Amino acid sequence: MAIPHLATVTTALRDLSVNHEEPSADDDLGLALVRLPTLGADIARLPGLVELADAAQRAYALSLPKGSPVRSIGDLDVLMYKMRTDSAGLRCGWVPTMGKNRFLECIEPFGEINGGGKRRPTVKAPPESLVRALGSARAASGVRVGLVDTKIRYHNDLPASIRTEPAAHPAEVRKAEGTEVWEAHGTFGAGLILSKAPHAELVTDGAIDDTGQANAWDVAVRLMRFLTPKDRVDILNMSWGAVTDDGAESLLLSTALERLSHAGIVLVAAAGNLGNSTVVPPRSAVYPAAHPDVIGVGAVDRNGEPAEFTPDAAVLPWVRTCELGVDVVSTYYEDLWAQWSGTSFAAAIFTGKLAALTEKLGDAHAARDELLGE
Repeated sequence: MAIPHLATVTTALRDLSVNHEEPSADDDLGLALVRLPTLGADIARLPGLVELADAAQRAYALSLPKGSPVRSIGDLDVLMYKMRTDSAGLRCGWVPTMGKNRFLECIEPFGEINGGGKRRPTVKAPPESLVRALGSARAASGVRVGLVDTKIRYHNDLPASIRTEPAAHPAEVRKAEGTEVWEAHGTFGAGLILSKAPHAELVTDGAIDDTGQANAWDVAVRLMRFLTPKDRVDILNMSWGAVTDDGAESLLLSTALERLSHAGIVLVAAAGNLGNSTVVPPRSAVYPAAHPDVIGVGAVDRNGEPAEFTPDAAVLPWVRTCELGVDVVSTYYEDLWAQWSGTSFAAAIFTGKLAALTEKLGDAHAARDELLGE
């Protein structure tokens, strides 16, 4: 919730006898996190709970885009409905700014996030051109690129200047044919960016854990580090995305993205892999790509045809460009390279091209406009 509204919200929680922990506030975000450890038991004691829950369910169903599946709402949805309607009745329609700390996991289920690799990676020998490109990598252009992803694992061909960590999975897992190991996702993206922009400086943040999971609060707070002088970047790559059941953007993510954009950072994100999804509507908005300040990147194959999993750029205005995202080859583990598919990797390739053009033009926004034809 917005920090200025914290007292209003905590007072409402006390009035409803809903227990809460001491709030955690982040001044850079301007938001506070309030945890409700006994929410289920507290909600069960609310007067008129059945009627309240029915009203909240109806309001939720009416808020959905036409044709969207309707899920059963949870205790937190009921509580927030109650607090918003009480506030609106008391204050002539005004409600405090608040949202849910959404769990972020896989890109296809509702309300979840992940790096968006679509198929299982396959160990593959790299083209010599890629090895040479990474072999020349050194931070010499003055262009700084942020990469928020899983932690970067050690790889022989990545520059020594990148902070890496040993692989968590044993060698037999890493080398197994067709094994999908999410912890290598960030390493794969790093190789793609630097293969296109070998003189860029890569500033990495492992906000996504080794299973491809995070929560919106933790990610938003980690994004704020790129506003500090030490970690300020020209371009920020976010090869992950979240889908919400009502199509609304997470308050936490949208606030973080607005602050980064207003600071002049060019934001790039994967458009998601929902093009052939049977789990959610294929045209569902994927955030952060669908945020107006972000360049959402879809995927094409080597013939320039849309990948089967990419969102439909013809009807989704937030898919602003496409890059190769099918059978892409990049750094995987230690001395291994792999072939992988997904809009995550299309976004990383676009980011690398953007960084290289920024080096040439001296301005990331001018480079963005040239690449997008704007």
